[in-house]
Amino acid sequence: MYGVDFEDKCFIDKKLEKQKNFLENFIIDLGIKEFNLLDNTYSANLNPKKYFSEINNRVNSINKYAKDMGLMPVFITLTAPSYFHPIKTINRKKNVYENNPNYKYDNNHKKAVKDASVLLSELWHKFTSLQVIRKMKKVTGNGLIYFRVFEPHKSGVPHIHALVYIPKDWILLIKKKFFEYFRKFGIKQLQFKYTWYKSKGGAIGYMMKYITKTFRNAESDIIDDSVYWYIKHRIIRFCSSRTLCTLSLYRKVRYYFKDKQDDYLYVNNLFINGEISTYFNKTIISYKYLNDEYEFDELNLYSKRFIPNLSIKKYIVAYIDEKGEKKYRETILNNNRIKLKYGKKEVKINKDIPLIINNELFTLFENGTYKKNLVPVSKMKDFELIKHFNFIDRNIDAVNLHHYGLVKNEMIKRRYLIGTIESLNIYNKEF
Repeated sequence: MYGVDFEDKCFIDKKLEKQKNFLENFIIDLGIKEFNLLDNTYSANLNPKKYFSEINNRVNSINKYAKDMGLMPVFITLTAPSYFHPIKTINRKKNVYENNPNYKYDNNHKKAVKDASVLLSELWHKFTSLQVIRKMKKVTGNGLIYFRVFEPHKSGVPHIHALVYIPKDWILLIKKKFFEYFRKFGIKQLQFKYTWYKSKGGAIGYMMKYITKTFRNAESDIIDDSVYWYIKHRIIRFCSSRTLCTLSLYRKVRYYFKDKQDDYLYVNNLFINGEISTYFNKTIISYKYLNDEYEFDELNLYSKRFIPNLSIKKYIVAYIDEKGEKKYRETILNNNRIKLKYGKKEVKINKDIPLIINNELFTLFENGTYKKNLVPVSKMKDFELIKHFNFIDRNIDAVNLHHYGLVKNEMIKRRYLIGTIESLNIYNKEF
């Protein structure tokens, strides 16, 4: 299913096992506490429980943020054009299908999946920048707030499900532009749902149904075929608009605000209000707060420290063992990997001397020769241009034809000659 075969599963299982073993055995000892990197890795494949918990937090935070602003949820489905699909549906209820004559990837299904995901992502980003969206942002002050997921058809071709938040008065206008835009690219299967009277759990429950499909292995070690599909084609499961503060910032400071309700929103509000600030290319994150004496105080929540003068440097390197398998080991290097050499750049002194002969500028070179300084044709004064054209026109057999054409065009441009400005390419031919 999803275009994943037995060999793909074996290769992915082996790859995940190696990655997990490496992270589990990478122990960090802080003296009072030790932990491995696997427990602190945000990965849908290696640590799905932790990653799904964060996804759930992001979804709820974005939903609450949009709801507080009075925005309405709209569910969108976006499929790939027909030529990406190897099978054509005749009757879904009766399971009647046939080969698609428009399919363009007969011998390369993997490329079809990748090309479809790239195209859908590009079209989606362009949709979020349509003129109607920009106008909505200008009027309301808010762009398109959304989160979306990729999901595979049974054939393995991806499609997009998204939940967007739009002001009520703009829904119908954006709906019209939505269908007009995507149908230009041959996409016929589209959905734009904004009524939730019969949907259990409302819009967020409807969307979470599609998000949880990609995390069926979160509670066990059993990997679903769809999970193999994401790993095989390196397709990101979930992404969202840049509505709240960045995840990199939130992850660094979340520990200090874990007791707060909706901590992601809480950190975002602190960041917007300037109470959380970043300095020195985000290597320091500080928090301004009111202390017990009702005075502003500042606390460094995160600091990335550099220790440049280490006598011993340790690196993790990969190597191939006798059986041809890739393994890792720790190595110690006492010398710098890169050596830089510094030297003074030799500056050449220009000894050329300017000369004026008969009111014309020449340059005297070191070897005793001299040459007339030519003024660009476009910079010539009118009298100088006319004089120069008359000279080369009389001696056309001895001058460069490209130069002649350039001067002639400039004369026509300044209306000193009647004619049509022509491309210099015609002077490649012999007269």
